[in-house]
Amino acid sequence: MNKIKRNFYFIPYFISFFICSCMWGSGSYSSAEVYLLHMTSAKELIDSINVMKQKDNSLNIYYTNENGDTVSMDGVSYSFYMSHFKIDSIGYMCAINTNQNEEKMVAIQFVAIAIGEGIEKNNWKRINTDELSKNDNEKYKKLFEENILNRLCIQWRKHQLSDYFNN
Repeated sequence: MNKIKRNFYFIPYFISFFICSCMWGSGSYSSAEVYLLHMTSAKELIDSINVMKQKDNSLNIYYTNENGDTVSMDGVSYSFYMSHFKIDSIGYMCAINTNQNEEKMVAIQFVAIAIGEGIEKNNWKRINTDELSKNDNEKYKKLFEENILNRLCIQWRKHQLSDYFNN
């Protein structure tokens, strides 16, 4: 009987651990909106984004570095490729995990992390947190989906918790 009780207490801990580990599936951006794009490599997605930005320079966000040069905010940060987009006056900070195991990959995680009005780091507000109202969260995500994801002409869908069970 004691064995059954001990095993019973283990179940809630296991479930909690599993759910928490799923939330960090997008790396250190646990509150981010995660999209799955049907591609076979992170490089392929990065190349597609760069082509789209070359065709429409208004999507790029630039800043002036310490040398006085105007440069793109895009680039590698740890194991993520950080990509920034401007839609109207709103900036979007996104990440692509470049350390994903691409051997059997059918989809790449593309993560929308934060939005901002301007490029100052202290001005960014994280998506899916109380830093933005629920209405603003939905509005900004819809703008991103329509103006970035759909323009990439790649099949995509929002990442679901059930994706962890279907592998």
